[in-house]
Amino acid sequence: MGETDGKLAAKMTRRGMIEGTTFLAAGAALSSPVAAAEVSDPMLSVPLPPQMPAREGLAQLPGTRLGYWDTGGDGPAIVLLHPATGSALIWGYQQPVFARAGYRVIAYSRRGYHNSEPVPRENPGTASHDLHNLVEFLGLRKLHAVGPPQAARSPSTMRTRIPNGCRAWCWHAGLAA
Repeated sequence: MGETDGKLAAKMTRRGMIEGTTFLAAGAALSSPVAAAEVSDPMLSVPLPPQMPAREGLAQLPGTRLGYWDTGGDGPAIVLLHPATGSALIWGYQQPVFARAGYRVIAYSRRGYHNSEPVPRENPGTASHDLHNLVEFLGLRKLHAVGPPQAARSPSTMRTRIPNGCRAWCWHAGLAA
């Protein structure tokens, strides 16, 4: 375990773990089991549900510009992180579910992905710095981070930068039946 990981583990509390687990359970409960049961052929594509209105923008951050979308609102903020194979566009199924549940839903594309600037060789930046700068740009004081295991380093590192800012982070993984 690295020094940063050790500091992170020391900062984790029982309350934080319960909040994170509760958040994950709420997300699972919001998924529609009826819609999943209606699909008799798992190879059929499931159409995207109607999206909630979201403002698209280009965040001018130190060293880069990142594309993002934001449903706005006064609810708790959820920042959706994408893996190296996606962008802010991968969250079409989750966006309306979280937004209808009262969350402010935000997704962004990392450097070199949809609507964001390419990665310059002389200044590739880091995902955690970009996430931290985006959070400041959007004026978020508290947030939940959701993403795949590949994106876990960004909120983990950010939690050491903003100890009370990241309320919970949830990693998801696709499971085959």
